[in-house]
Amino acid sequence: MTVFTVAASADDVRRFTGPDTFDTSSTFFMVGQTGGKIYNVAARFTNLTIAPGSKILTAVPSLVCAFASAGVTVRATLALEAVANATQIADVADFDGRSLTAAVTWEPAAWVLGTTYALPDIAVPLQAVMDLPAWAYGNAINWFLKDGGSDGGAARYGASWDNATYDPPVLTVTWNPPGGGGPVTQAFAAGII
Repeated sequence: MTVFTVAASADDVRRFTGPDTFDTSSTFFMVGQTGGKIYNVAARFTNLTIAPGSKILTAVPSLVCAFASAGVTVRATLALEAVANATQIADVADFDGRSLTAAVTWEPAAWVLGTTYALPDIAVPLQAVMDLPAWAYGNAINWFLKDGGSDGGAARYGASWDNATYDPPVLTVTWNPPGGGGPVTQAFAAGII
């Protein structure tokens, strides 16, 4: 298994309301509503070594819990930016202005500190991005994890690229390359964009 990592903290961001704020150095990759704020994040995975014409079988993001949380319902959505080679996100307007693929919903149970959690499979959104005519081997994707109407006080806190204790978000993808050769599996590590 090969792991690709984010090259800089600038590939590690979160966006929250109350007031609108954009942050590239948070240690949390968090989603939900807490403290009167709504939290959304995105992770940029660079150098996806998947050839055009590949068939995505599974694409499962995972997060390590950096702060235990339970008791209320988190509702979130996972989507990818609908572009063949994603760039870094620069600010609130840029975060909000990105066009996204169809989303996958997620309602996680309670989280235990230091435990790694697999999120829902995003193979369909990833295939949609890789089917774009401009997709090329080594391109980057932006994965968005957004609040989808969580209860007040409900959030899940994964570790970001800037977290010194736990690993950043990881995307593990299994695909069939064009022309056969059987399934290939790789894990791509990221920070929050």
